[in-house]
Amino acid sequence: MRKKVEDLRFGSVQIIVHEGRVTQVESLEKTRFPAKSDDPGSLS
Repeated sequence: MRKKVEDLRFGSVQIIVHEGRVTQVESLEKTRFPAKSDDPGSLS
């Protein structure tokens, strides 16, 4: 489980527990792209 957290830059780790035991670990990694002010798809 610790490796999942150490490897993430942005995201989350969810630990599923069933009857007091860890049964599943899920990780969601987000990739962030720098926004350019002159980019027509940019929100800024």
